[in-house]
Amino acid sequence: MKKIGRLLFAAAIVVGLAACSGGGDGGDDPANVVGTWRGAYKMTQVPGPGAPVIVKLVQDGSNVAGTSQWTTRTGCDVSGTVDGNKIELVFRYRNNWAPDVVSGTVEGDHMVLSGTDGTYQVSYDIIRVSNTLQAGDLGVSAAPGESDLGVSKRDAIIRQ
Repeated sequence: MKKIGRLLFAAAIVVGLAACSGGGDGGDDPANVVGTWRGAYKMTQVPGPGAPVIVKLVQDGSNVAGTSQWTTRTGCDVSGTVDGNKIELVFRYRNNWAPDVVSGTVEGDHMVLSGTDGTYQVSYDIIRVSNTLQAGDLGVSAAPGESDLGVSKRDAIIRQ
């Protein structure tokens, strides 16, 4: 009788583990990263808190696309994928600089990314400030001579 009890207990554990595994589909649903994110962009060789950055993202399943803009560098087109809370993005500069290739995690409205631009280590620490964005909203709408952050491009260059 003890043997049957042990077998039933072992079977219950196996069934419970199978139920917790999500059916073996290989991954969780992708985190929702749609919206406007603001925070800091940092290159490891530059001292200080980093440059303010805005990242605008739309999402179709696990595929992500968007744009980014900050005061110290040119704008970027962004593409990547999300798997559960893991994210991989490529920031392609519009002036043909080497792209930033980064990966990291999404925890609700907070995203932390790190990687390289081919030469230097880069990182993004950004917080979602809006979760509504459509594909048509991805353009950077700044007045001539101004970044989307409200800082003139000339001032940003002088601060470098």
